[in-house]
Amino acid sequence: MSGTNAEAGLSNLREPLELDLFSDRWPVTSVAAVVCINTIHIVAWAAVEKLFAGAGKVLAPGGVLYAYGPYRYADRSLEPSNEDFDKWLKDRDPVSGVRDFEAVDALARQNGLALAGDRAMPANNRSIWWRKT
Repeated sequence: MSGTNAEAGLSNLREPLELDLFSDRWPVTSVAAVVCINTIHIVAWAAVEKLFAGAGKVLAPGGVLYAYGPYRYADRSLEPSNEDFDKWLKDRDPVSGVRDFEAVDALARQNGLALAGDRAMPANNRSIWWRKT
C-alpha cells in the first residue's frame, strides 16, 4: 500500500508504527486503538501475550484492540480451510497456528480488556475487538 494517511485525507490517524512484540517498550505511551491484522496466528504465543500486555498498558480507557485473523472456538468445529491452514502454519513454524479464541479472550481480560465484538469475515477469518475497561 502506498501513500500516507495525510495523502488519503485521514488527518486524524497516525501513520502505522512498527512494534517489536518481544519488547517491553512500545513507541507510544497512550493510544485510542491498536490494530493487529494477520499476526496472532503467525507469531509465538509469547508474542501474543506481549501484544495484549502492551495494549493493556497503552490503550486509553475505552480504547480498542482490534484483531483480524482465523480463530478456533471451543463450541464449534474449525473450518476445513482453517484446519489446513493451521497444519501449514505449524509445519512452517511449530510455535504458530490458529489460536483458541477462549485463550486469547482470557489473555485480553487479564490485561484489562473486555470483549466488545466478534464478527465473521471472508475466508473464515474474524474481526474481533476488545475495549479497555
